[in-house]
Amino acid sequence: MKIKTGSILQAHMVLKRLIEEQRPLASKGKYRIARLFTLLDAELRIIEEQRIILIKKYGYEVIDEETKASKGWQVSEQNMDNFQKEWSGLMEDEIEINCEPIPLSVLDSPPLVEVEVLGGDGSRSTKNVDPITIQDFLLLGDFVKED
Repeated sequence: MKIKTGSILQAHMVLKRLIEEQRPLASKGKYRIARLFTLLDAELRIIEEQRIILIKKYGYEVIDEETKASKGWQVSEQNMDNFQKEWSGLMEDEIEINCEPIPLSVLDSPPLVEVEVLGGDGSRSTKNVDPITIQDFLLLGDFVKED
């Protein structure tokens, strides 16, 4: 499958959220999401390496005045346009990944599912959760297909 790196970034973000929130899906759907997440995670590491290279190219190291330790890197204001232009170009690059889109039927669940939520104070309550939202589908894009 040929896909833009920006789409990989978006889909990875959605998959991570679906996993962390333990959205109520059928086992097959959870399995396909976990497999896709693992595949995209490897690609995302490569994209992140390129982002760091660009930050170092257009930025400077931030040093803590007291400890003289590095606080990381930051893109300078005068180089922000150049950074954004290169980063946007990178997001438009198409790469080939060995991946089959997830069939829509695998992600099919009841529209709203009642789940138990643990509050910060230890209290328990329930709320209705949409297993996959319209926004999730939009961001997953080509990684989901109709059967």
